Amino acid sequence: TVQYVAQLFADNRPARELISSDWTMMNDILAVHYDARPMHGGELRKVAFKPRASDRRGGGILGHAGIQSMLCWMGDNWVIYRGSWALSHILDDPPPPPPLEVPELNPDEGANRGKSFRELLAQHQAEENCAVCHRKMDPLGFAFQNFDLSGRWRNEEHDHYVRKELDGKIEWRGAGKTRPVDASGTLPRGEKFSNYEEYKALLAEHYLDDVVRGVMKKLTLYSTGRQANVLDLKTIGDIMSEQSKKGYPMCDLLKALVRSHIFLESR
Repeated sequence: TVQYVAQLFADNRPARELISSDWTMMNDILAVHYDARPMHGGELRKVAFKPRASDRRGGGILGHAGIQSMLCWMGDNWVIYRGSWALSHILDDPPPPPPLEVPELNPDEGANRGKSFRELLAQHQAEENCAVCHRKMDPLGFAFQNFDLSGRWRNEEHDHYVRKELDGKIEWRGAGKTRPVDASGTLPRGEKFSNYEEYKALLAEHYLDDVVRGVMKKLTLYSTGRQANVLDLKTIGDIMSEQSKKGYPMCDLLKALVRSHIFLESR
């Protein structure tokens, strides 16, 4: 992921390629993991990477195995973590901390037994204290259902989960029959998607400003050591207005930032 983003800046690629592109950085190990054409050597290289029948992820950091495997918990992919990450780090709209009184979600308990993950999380949306965040967060997490806990692509998922304990650690494991992955959902402004590819396309078309604003705020934090303030946000907005005409080239965004008061007058 680091090398991919570095390549975006080096080649001054448009910001939409953070979300969706036809290339990626790959070596021999990643080629096996992504079921791609065999490669030789451990050095990461820029290669063409388009959706295929066995792996529809294509380019863009959303589908990087390192990110998807990082957003797992208790032995399986975790919709809540993935949705929260997308809100916070892609759409620049982090959810508030969960309320302290949220009960544990146990797939083996009472009426939960045999339910799908969607059905289990629907219970959270039914609780008033949980609904505000989960209605935005969960659909974004379900968009990543094609990724297993190691970030590999899968076309099928188990129809329900069971709770297991191994050496004192709690894990969720898929159980029962398998069925085609359901990666459908709704974006925060109401746009509906039926699969991961549609999800990426909608983000790139309708949410690119949010993505770029988040990137600029993170660059501000990295370069100055502080969060962007009100004046910084005004400057970021001005930079974005100018750079949007060119499709938000990544290196040009960075140059405009370091030439602004945000960087030049930082203390």
